[in-house]
Amino acid sequence: YNNLAMTYSFIGKLSEALEYYNKTLSLYEINKNAKGYKFNKADTLNNIGIVYQKLNMDEEAIQYFNKALKLHDNDYYIAMVYNNLANSYRKLGNYNFALKFREKSINIREKMYLQGGKYADNYADELNNYGNLLNEKGRYKEAIDSFLKSLKIFENLSKASPEKYNEKYASTSANMAGSYCYIGKYDKAKYYCNEALKFFRDNYDENPIEYAAQICGVLSNLSIIELYSGNIFDSEKYFLEIFEYLSCIKMMLNDCNKPYFYAYKSRIEKILEYLINLYLNDPDKLLMIIENKRNEDFVYNNKYDINSKIKYLNKEVLITIELTYNNCIFLVTSKNGNKVYTVKNDKFICKCNELLTQVYNICYKNKIVDYTHAFLLKLGNDIFNLLPSELRDCLCN
Repeated sequence: YNNLAMTYSFIGKLSEALEYYNKTLSLYEINKNAKGYKFNKADTLNNIGIVYQKLNMDEEAIQYFNKALKLHDNDYYIAMVYNNLANSYRKLGNYNFALKFREKSINIREKMYLQGGKYADNYADELNNYGNLLNEKGRYKEAIDSFLKSLKIFENLSKASPEKYNEKYASTSANMAGSYCYIGKYDKAKYYCNEALKFFRDNYDENPIEYAAQICGVLSNLSIIELYSGNIFDSEKYFLEIFEYLSCIKMMLNDCNKPYFYAYKSRIEKILEYLINLYLNDPDKLLMIIENKRNEDFVYNNKYDINSKIKYLNKEVLITIELTYNNCIFLVTSKNGNKVYTVKNDKFICKCNELLTQVYNICYKNKIVDYTHAFLLKLGNDIFNLLPSELRDCLCN
C-alpha cells in the first residue's frame, strides 16, 4: 500500500496516493506492536504531508508533518521533516517559521556533516535552500555566506561524482549570482553567472525544460548586470536570448506545467521596464523593445503574435501604448517619423483603470455589449483631455 501510494504521488495521481497512504495507516494501527511501527508510521505521515503540499493545502500538510515529528527519533528523518515544514511555511508566506525550521534542519545536518562528512549533499542542499529564503527576506550578505558553504561542499563532492553534483554546483552558483546582483557586486555576480551558464548550456540536451529555465534566470541576471554597467548592447543581447529559450520551453511544456513557466516572468518584466525607460529618446529602438514585449505576451499567454499582425496594417499612423511602473508611454509611428510621448500623471492612470473597470461592468458583467454608454464616453473624453496636445492631434489624425 505504501509503495503504491508513493508511486501514485510520483506520477501526480494524488487522490489515489492519499487513499493508499490512509490504508497504510489503518494497517499500522492494527499492528502497533510490530517492529518499526513508530518509524514507519512517521514516514507515512510525512509522505501524506508531501501530498498535501503538492495539492497546495499547506496548512493540512503542516498538521501531518507535526504528527510525524512526534514519532520520529532519528535525526536524519527529523531534519527531513523540518525541511518540509520550512517549505510549507514559506509557501504560506510565514517566513519567520520557514527560517526557524530551516535553521533547525541545518543544525542537525551540520552536526552530522562534522562527524565524518555524513550526508554532505543533504547539508549542502539545506544551505542552498536557506540562502534562497534569506534572499527572499532581503538578507543578501547572509545568503551569500550560506551559498558559499554550499558551493564548497558541492565542489568537493563533484570531484568524485561530477555527474551527480555538477548540476547542484551550477544551480547554487546561479543563486549566488542573484545575491551579488542585489548588493551591486556585479563582477562577482558575473563570475557566478558564467559558472552556471557554462554547465546548463553544455548539458542542455540532458534536461532541456529545466535547464532552459535555469538559463533564462542566469541570462536575466546578466542582462541587469550589463544594463547597470552601461553596456546596453550586451544587455539587449542577453535579453533577446531569453526569448529564444522561453519559446523553446513553451513548445516543450503542456498546459499542466504552466506555473513552472512563469518562474522568471517578474525578473524579465523588470529588465523590460529598464530598457523601455532607457530608450524614451530613441523611438525606433523603443519600438523594437515594445515589439519584444508583445512577443513576451505571446509566449506567456498563448495568444497569436500581435507583432506579426502589426506588419500587415496599412495605416498612416500607428500608436502603441506601454504602461510602465510610473508612467504611460505612447509611441507614435508614422510616415513622417517616429515620436515618443510620456504621460506621468496619476490622474490619467487612475482614469484609465476606472474606464477599464466600467467597461467590464457595463459591457461584460451584464452581458450587454454597450461601448456607447454615456458614462464610458465621458470617461474616455476625460482621459483624452489629460493627454499632451501633440498626442491628441496624432490621435485625431
